[in-house]
Amino acid sequence: MRISMGKRAGRNRQQCWGFTLLELLVVIGIMALLLAVGIPAFESFSKRSLNSASPGLMSTLRLARQHAITHRRYVWVVFPDAGPSQGGVLSYQGSEVEHALRSYAVIEGDENNLPNEYITDWKYLPQGIYFDAQLPASSSIFNSYNAATVNYPFPDSQSPKNHNIPAIEFRPNGRAYTIDSFGSTWNPGNTAHIYLIAGIVNINTSVGALASAPIKVSTNNALVRVFGATGQMDYYERQ
Repeated sequence: MRISMGKRAGRNRQQCWGFTLLELLVVIGIMALLLAVGIPAFESFSKRSLNSASPGLMSTLRLARQHAITHRRYVWVVFPDAGPSQGGVLSYQGSEVEHALRSYAVIEGDENNLPNEYITDWKYLPQGIYFDAQLPASSSIFNSYNAATVNYPFPDSQSPKNHNIPAIEFRPNGRAYTIDSFGSTWNPGNTAHIYLIAGIVNINTSVGALASAPIKVSTNNALVRVFGATGQMDYYERQ
């Protein structure tokens, strides 16, 4: 009986294999290779997403400008954000945060009155691409104190009133206007900058809580510029 148990124990000891140093080195080498290949691939994917996001946004901006000219109306392109214009406080939560921070829409009104008449549905940047509301550039539309006061129904089902969000205003003369730092005057002639980044957001945010800004996951980013004097626009990639 003791001999039988000893044989089984011996077999168990023989079956307890571990990694040799050579095998560990091979595994580490494979992981390093996958990492080296994966990072450039992700950078390339982010770049392609940014390339597709900028023209789509510019198309919407052109639509807003043309609508203002054709219909002799005031038109706003609005951008929800968690930046200075809201003090970092959001009125939405959970997965709505992820959608809101990459959304924009076109709204029509008369002069500085926004009756919440939507020209477009809410549009979204590609998944993983967000507006960079934290970039400390004075020309960024997200650095205005109160960019616009609107009857803002997205994405809170209770439709909060007077929700201050960044916006670019197009007037019947075709020019683009941005709000001043005091949130009281629309200024002509300034160039509005809209920065786009590849990133991720924290969706574990409750209503009224501070929202985390998108965390950059790539060095690739893009800039859309709207020239106030003409209302024309362009974009380019930034590293």
